[in-house]
Amino acid sequence: MRSSKAAVTLGIGGVAVLAFLGIRLFWAVRTPARPGEMPQNSIWVPGPAAPLDLSPRGVWLGCWLGQADNVDHCKVTDYQGNVQFDEQFLPANGAAPVALERLHLKQIGTVELWTWVEEDKRNVPIVPLGDGTILVPARDVGVLRGRRAP
Repeated sequence: MRSSKAAVTLGIGGVAVLAFLGIRLFWAVRTPARPGEMPQNSIWVPGPAAPLDLSPRGVWLGCWLGQADNVDHCKVTDYQGNVQFDEQFLPANGAAPVALERLHLKQIGTVELWTWVEEDKRNVPIVPLGDGTILVPARDVGVLRGRRAP
């Protein structure tokens, strides 16, 4: 009798652990809600899988045309809205800002989003638009102009 109670307890415990892991895994792979301060055109850029990290993996990417300065801005946040990058952007092949109606972000992966700028020793996002335009941080545009698009 004692061994059957132990087996039942172990069975229930095992089922509970599997249920918990299943729910956590489902939560980790779903697209989280867009943070309120991100623009409407924001996209979720999924990150690489990490077997032991069951939090949502990826970042939110959003761009907008600033009304006051007439300059494109792009922001990258984690799933909770914590800002990782927020700067002015320019087209890689031009100086004029991209009009708001053309700011349709192309769906990409995290690996395609970031590039290393040796001169500043930092990672910066490269933002591809649906029409083929590539946006790069304004302060890095000279360095990044010759690089290949994602």
